[in-house]
Parts: sequence; structure tokens; C-alpha cells
Amino acid sequence: MQTPINTFKQALANKEPQIGLWLGLADAYATEICAGAGFDWLLVDGEHAPNDLRSLLAQLQAIAPYPSHPIARVPMG
Repeated sequence: MQTPINTFKQALANKEPQIGLWLGLADAYATEICAGAGFDWLLVDGEHAPNDLRSLLAQLQAIAPYPSHPIARVPMG
């Protein structure tokens, strides 16, 4: 099985504009609403938002079925 092409990285390399959103609500339902809104990327902020590893996982799972590319800013080193 081939690894799928990461279109987000490809767009960055081609210097194409990307529209995204930082998520700081620590809520998987809000994240899923944003994932369905058509953003190119969504960043789940674990450093300056009330997220822990469990809420990060839940939000990443909420993004997974949508075409938005997830980015996680983890709460610790």
C-alpha cells in the first residue's frame, strides 16, 4: 500500500495559500463543526488552550473523516 500524498505539505512547498484555523476550545464537537467548514488545515492547540492528550486525540479523531489537514501543538515537550 502506498503512502498517500500529503496535499497540505505539497501546497506549502508550492507556496500556495492555505486557509486554516487554530482550535482552542478543547471540544471534539466544536472541532468537528470546524472540520466540516472547508478549512485547508486545523491546528489543535495543546500549549495555550485547555487541551490534554486525551482531548487532542478526540479532536484529531473528529477531524479525520474530513479533508482538512490536522496539525497538533502538543502540551508538553
